[in-house]
Amino acid sequence: MPAVTDFSDELLRGGMSLATARKVLTSLKTLISAAQNRGLVAQNVASTVRFKKDDRKKELVIPTKDEVRRIFDHAGKWRPILITAALTGLRSSELRGLMWSDVDLDPKMPVLQVRRRADYTGALGAPKSRAGTRTIPLAPPVVNVLKEHQLALPKPLRFVFPNGRGHVEFHGNIQLRGFARAQLKAGVVDEVGKPKFSMHALRHFFASWVIEQGFSPKKVQALLGHATIAMTFDRYGHLFPSLEDDHAKFVAGALTIVR
Repeated sequence: MPAVTDFSDELLRGGMSLATARKVLTSLKTLISAAQNRGLVAQNVASTVRFKKDDRKKELVIPTKDEVRRIFDHAGKWRPILITAALTGLRSSELRGLMWSDVDLDPKMPVLQVRRRADYTGALGAPKSRAGTRTIPLAPPVVNVLKEHQLALPKPLRFVFPNGRGHVEFHGNIQLRGFARAQLKAGVVDEVGKPKFSMHALRHFFASWVIEQGFSPKKVQALLGHATIAMTFDRYGHLFPSLEDDHAKFVAGALTIVR
């Protein structure tokens, strides 16, 4: 039971949606049940494990700019994917399904198209929702690191961030071998010395960064690929300027006209 509970918790910590995590847990229960029917195991240890509706509503922990810089400095070969994650807001599944045909590094207007995602098995499919199909502008640091990364990859190229065989990389490798190790090397750890963040924290970082740049809630929703504006506000509403901030701007603006 503890092992199954730990596994289910790790699904959510890794950034998997609650709906997908439930499907994975259901599949696990089915497999164990089949093994039990064949006499291979004594009981279905996953049968009583459940996800609660509030399992994902935990405190939002966002890396600081200093922590992100330190992680990048210690990321090694994983640096391109971590920089791209932090400055585009792509989900891990979208990064893993990203192809070079989705990336336009034209210096005049470099952009990235989100057209697909890779599930936990590596199978490709459509984004999580219709809003998940989107276009994201690329900042110069992302353009530069992707150009260097492209030159270093063996040819022919298909996936932007492939595994050693040129196929879809597993999320666990990115999280454990890439992001977690970089955090340990950078000293970005919790009170017991473990890595502070999951890959999904880089998506939170991106959201906080674009809000800080002054993007409107609707634009933030579009960049993140949220199906509704309510989802954006539910997760990041506290990061937008408050009514008091708006009032101060209103007063300041009026005083430039009438004194």
